Amino acid sequence: MTITAIRPASELAAEIQGKSAEEQTVELAPKERREYSFNFEFKDDRGKTWKGPFTNQALSPNQKLQVGVLKAALLGRLPYESMDAYTREIAERIAHATVSLVKRPDWARELGDLMDENILHKLYEEVLSHEAMFHGRKPDQKEGEDSDSDGDGKPE
Repeated sequence: MTITAIRPASELAAEIQGKSAEEQTVELAPKERREYSFNFEFKDDRGKTWKGPFTNQALSPNQKLQVGVLKAALLGRLPYESMDAYTREIAERIAHATVSLVKRPDWARELGDLMDENILHKLYEEVLSHEAMFHGRKPDQKEGEDSDSDGDGKPE
């Protein structure tokens, strides 16, 4: 009796299509993967440089719920509409980055305690850029907005 080893699906698919397994594999750009690691560096107005490695993870629906719960807690569970735009923005950035940045240096453990909110803004820009690329959107395109990839003025 001969036992046949189980072969990976990608190898079998390549064989069926008459390609090598290497040709079959499509390499994703770093920001197109669910997890994206980057080195952050920011020099604040006092001349201090904040740097270190981060890993962002594109959020699942359950993680998006966690962001909402954390944001509500940061806002003292008061009505969202009762807060000024800047307070809502800071709470959104802290909550989102706290959940999505799965690896970060010690100085970034408590994002709400950073003394310069520009650090938070720069980190959040990197987070949103990654998530836009992961979901196939332009970095400045909001989630849920239709894309117009061919420029004809109509969503695809």
